[in-house]
Amino acid sequence: MTSHFKYFASQQADENVIIVTRKHIFVLFPVLLSVFLVYIIGLVVAFIVPGFIPMLLRAPVFNVFVAILSLYFLFATLFLFIAWLLHYLNIMVVTNEHIVEITQKNLFSRKIAEMDLENVQDVSSSEDGPIENIYHFGNVFVQTAGEAPNFDFGKVPNPNEIAQKIMELKEECIRSKYGGNRTLNAEGNFVGYNQGFSQPYQNPYQENENFGLSNPAGQANGNQGGHFQETNPYPPQYPESFRSPEQTEEPRDNFQNNA
Repeated sequence: MTSHFKYFASQQADENVIIVTRKHIFVLFPVLLSVFLVYIIGLVVAFIVPGFIPMLLRAPVFNVFVAILSLYFLFATLFLFIAWLLHYLNIMVVTNEHIVEITQKNLFSRKIAEMDLENVQDVSSSEDGPIENIYHFGNVFVQTAGEAPNFDFGKVPNPNEIAQKIMELKEECIRSKYGGNRTLNAEGNFVGYNQGFSQPYQNPYQENENFGLSNPAGQANGNQGGHFQETNPYPPQYPESFRSPEQTEEPRDNFQNNA
């Protein structure tokens, strides 16, 4: 599914967004568990501790106690919101021309790394451990050609499908730009593009054991059968000393008529 929403500054108007993914929601599980325990502790302090310390229910101590508990729950909720916001803003974007990794380190620090699809050399994926295999999330590693930095996307859902899709988009990008596929030598190094020719060029005039040459189009020398024998319209002229007796002897009929 394509999207035209602009995710990064250098995104072109005609550039289609194919993949937008974030880290799997499971990576937030430690944060959710921590905040849940903080809430439990706050509720215990709010409803159980005053039963053992009646002074907390008397003014002005009660007002201070309520203010402290309010700030306690406020900071716990704020911590959960920031953790979710950073998770939401850290995304991987794959378009029909680029791969972009947007890393939101904190509320005031953001990093954007961009790579051209045509520079992708290899894409691999991995799912390590039982949790990642059960919930189908893992790492996607994109290896680039030359000195461009490699990309490592961690804990993304369905890494195998993403890796396969990136390779498909890379081939489509190369065909649309150069009209062919990348050509590698025996050592695996890039040497150029084959300009889209999937088969080698074939001469329409192929050797034929009966006629010497064959014309599949059947257009040469007016022959509609598709075969012809190549002839030279200007045969070589040899001196008389090199001619055979049959070539030097004139026909008798012509000699008698001249006589």
